[in-house]
Amino acid sequence: MKDFNSALYKLIGLRIKEARHRLNFSQDDLAKKILISRASISNIELGRHQPPLHVLYDISSVLKFDLQQLLPTFNEVKKHISTNEYSDILKNISSLDDESKKSIEEIIKNLYK
Repeated sequence: MKDFNSALYKLIGLRIKEARHRLNFSQDDLAKKILISRASISNIELGRHQPPLHVLYDISSVLKFDLQQLLPTFNEVKKHISTNEYSDILKNISSLDDESKKSIEEIIKNLYK
């Protein structure tokens, strides 16, 4: 089972990326506004880096949304873990073509809605 923290920060990163795209900011634009490197923004968005709380506040301020909107619920994190576990399993089944794998993934995702 995937680690809860890694799933948590992956979801936070996805939300940051979505908010950044809504404002048409590049990673570099955001990085310059909060005085960190573009690589750090990339790693945060990918869930590879667990930024300190003050960085999350800075990001939410620049992207004009409340910090609470960044944070997924416990159930959202658990759903993400479960969905990705099945996706990882499907990727390793060589007898299925890509279209079949995608169809099965969609079915699994819909079970968790």
